[in-house]
Amino acid sequence: MKSGSFFENRRQHDDGPKIFLGHKGYFDGYDIIDILSKQKAMKEYICRKLWEYFVYEKPDDTVVQQLTLK
Repeated sequence: MKSGSFFENRRQHDDGPKIFLGHKGYFDGYDIIDILSKQKAMKEYICRKLWEYFVYEKPDDTVVQQLTLK
């Protein structure tokens, strides 16, 4: 089992296969975070929040897009 802070109530958990953002499989919370982290919108959101906190508010979209390129 992976370590972390997820709480899983086995009586309310559905172990069946799921489709989440186009991905099919048997997912746990870590899998969902991995899928979300690969989304362009998530990268831009987190980048923008960090930039606003540490640099200045309301960065230009071009700055955020350049910072999120691989």
